[in-house]
Amino acid sequence: MEHNKLQEHVAKRIRECRKAKSLSQEKLSEKAGLGIKAIQNMENLKYDFKIQTLQKVIDALDLTVEEFFHFQFSEDTIKPETLLENITHLPEDKQSTIISSFNEIVKNIT
Repeated sequence: MEHNKLQEHVAKRIRECRKAKSLSQEKLSEKAGLGIKAIQNMENLKYDFKIQTLQKVIDALDLTVEEFFHFQFSEDTIKPETLLENITHLPEDKQSTIISSFNEIVKNIT
C-alpha cells in the first residue's frame, strides 16, 4: 500500500502524542473505545481510517484538532466575519458551492 504524506504525518503524530502522554497503545485504545489492533494499524500505516476514528484518538489524547495538527493561528488569521463578507460578494452559485464545502469540512471535524 502506498502512503501519502498526510497519512504518514497522522501516524507519526499519534505515536508522538501517545508517548508524550505516557500511554501504551493498549491504554490509548481503551480511552478511544477502539481495539488495540486499530491503534497499532494507525501508527504503522496498515490501513486507511475514517476521520471519525481519528477524532476518537485525538479526544482520547485530550488534544484539540489544532493541537494535534500543530495549527497555529496568527493575528492575521481571517475572521469568520471577513470570510462571510467575502462569500457574499461571490455569485450565488459560487456561494452555494463554498458554503456546501465548508459544511462538509465542519461535519467531518466536529
